[in-house]
Amino acid sequence: MSDIDPTGALASLLRSQVRLLDRVPRQKTAEKATASDRGPARQGASEPDLAALLASRVKALDPDDPKRRSKALRLFIEHTLMAEFGSNLICDPGFFRMVDQVVAQMTSAAELSQHIDEAVEHLLDVH
Repeated sequence: MSDIDPTGALASLLRSQVRLLDRVPRQKTAEKATASDRGPARQGASEPDLAALLASRVKALDPDDPKRRSKALRLFIEHTLMAEFGSNLICDPGFFRMVDQVVAQMTSAAELSQHIDEAVEHLLDVH
């Protein structure tokens, strides 16, 4: 097994999935956003803040929860989307629906299964 962090590969795959979702008409609130007000540095939360938030949220998952792995994946996807498009994205009412769609699309793609498993395992081991 490689020592390479599999979350990086999954993040790259997630970014490509998000680009595909960009082709779908956005919510009105997202349409109002401009390129100048996107991005974590302009949203008041830096990448380390988001990483710390992810770490604390993953750590808070109950080790005995049978849905722990799927919850960790969802948290990772939320974190990646906020890191990519800005932390205020969480205030958008459509954000969690978008996360649901990304999770469903990624978990249904057989070619991502191994990457997802490795990334989730890494998240749960590290945090």
